[in-house]
Amino acid sequence: MKKYLWKNRVLVVNQKSSSEDLNSQKQKFKKEERGAKERDLLLVFKEKGCEDEAQDFKFKAGEFKAHLIGKDGGIKATYNKPVELKKVFAEIDSMPMRQQQIKDGQD
Repeated sequence: MKKYLWKNRVLVVNQKSSSEDLNSQKQKFKKEERGAKERDLLLVFKEKGCEDEAQDFKFKAGEFKAHLIGKDGGIKATYNKPVELKKVFAEIDSMPMRQQQIKDGQD
């Protein structure tokens, strides 16, 4: 996850979720690719979660879990079911760094 620090926001999804949930999240993301790109948002699937300086979360096999990670590496939101990207966008758009991007016309 360190490779994304200060470059991207990341929606990290439990790779061991049901295939139905994974497909649903992939479709929701694909439908909103343009908005994701504007917000520097990437979709990443991980099997075990993450343990580093910025995050410490685990995934359980079969359980859907997604974490929105900000550019600073902090967990900004957690979702227990496939999430509509408009909800994620609203969360991102309320972040100070995103507000500054909008103000500076960098989206």
